Amino acid sequence: MCLQIVNNILWLLLALLPGARIYGQAPESIAYQAVLRDASGTARTDAAVNLTLSIHQGSETGSVVFSEVHHATTNGMGQVWLEVGSENPLDFVTIDWADGPYYIQIETEGNDLGSSQLLSVPYALYAKSSKSRNLIEAMGMIHKNTSGTIKDIEGNIYETVTIGTQTWMAENLRTGTLNDGTPINLVTEFVTWSGTTDPAYCWYGYATANAYSSVVLGALYNWYTVNTGHLCPAEWHVPNDAEWTILTNYLGGLDEAGGKLKETGTKHWTSPNTGATNESGFTALPGGMVSSDGLFYQIGLGGIFWSSGENSATDAWIRTVANTVNTVSHNLYIKKGGCSVRCVRD
Repeated sequence: MCLQIVNNILWLLLALLPGARIYGQAPESIAYQAVLRDASGTARTDAAVNLTLSIHQGSETGSVVFSEVHHATTNGMGQVWLEVGSENPLDFVTIDWADGPYYIQIETEGNDLGSSQLLSVPYALYAKSSKSRNLIEAMGMIHKNTSGTIKDIEGNIYETVTIGTQTWMAENLRTGTLNDGTPINLVTEFVTWSGTTDPAYCWYGYATANAYSSVVLGALYNWYTVNTGHLCPAEWHVPNDAEWTILTNYLGGLDEAGGKLKETGTKHWTSPNTGATNESGFTALPGGMVSSDGLFYQIGLGGIFWSSGENSATDAWIRTVANTVNTVSHNLYIKKGGCSVRCVRD
C-alpha cells in the first residue's frame, strides 16, 4: 500500500493483481488494479489519469527493465484496471522473471506514487522465461519433513507433513470443488463477493487458476465454504480452533511458532520474513486475504488461515503468520472475507 501527496490529493494504491492474460500469439500481461482516493478518503471516481508503470530489477531503486504509459479512467468506485505489458509488449516479453525479485513503480504526471514487489508473476510467464527449470525449482517450493501426498477431488496433489500427532497439508488448498462433487462458486469480481453468504472462493486479485500466485499460494475461501464440511479431501478436514492450538503449542506456543511454520526466504514472502526456519515442514505461505467488500490485501505479507470454529453469526477464528514477526496471531475474521485453507487428517 503506497501513499503519495499529488497536488494536495492523497492517492492510495490498494491492490496488485496476479492475473495473467495468455492469448496464444497475443501479448502476455499482468492484471493490475488500483483504487484512488482523495485526502478525505473519498474515492476519485470517473477521473482521467495518466500512469507510468516501471519495473525495477533487484530492488525498488534497481535497474529499470521495463516501462510503459497508460491513459485510463477510474470507475464509479475509484478503481482503475490496467494490463501491465499491453502498451509495450515487445519489451515486456523480454523480461527474465527468473532473475528477480522485481518491483513495480507507479508515477503520474511526474509524481511518484510508490513501489511494491511483484510477488504474483503468473507461472505461465515465469516458466516461459525459466525454460528448462523444473517446476519445483521455478516455484521455489522446498518442503522439509514431508511425509507423503494427498489428492483432492480435482486431482490436485499436495505434499503432507506430520507434526507431532497431527498430519497436515504442506501446501494451501486450491480446489474449486467440494469432496461430494459440488462445484464451489468461483467469484471473479468484488460486487459478487461482497454480496454473497453462499460458499465461494476466488484467486487473489480475481486472477485465473493458472496464474503464478494461484498455483503457488492457492485459493481464498469464504467461511461458508469451510462450513460445508466438504472442502477438504475425504478423510481430511479444515482444522477447528483446538486443533490449531495443538499445532502451535507443539511448536512452542504462539510467541515462537510463527517462524517454525513459515516457508524460509523471500521467494514468496516479503523481506524480512522474520524468524522463518520452517523446521516444522508446514511451509506457511503468504496468500493474503479478501475483505468482506471484495478487495485484496497482504499477499507476500501474511498467511491467514481459517479454522472451522465460529465465534458468532458473523465471524470465525483464524490463525495468522506475518513477514515481520516470529509469532502466530489468534484472531477473529468476518465470515464473508476470504482466507487460505490448510487441511488436517481426520
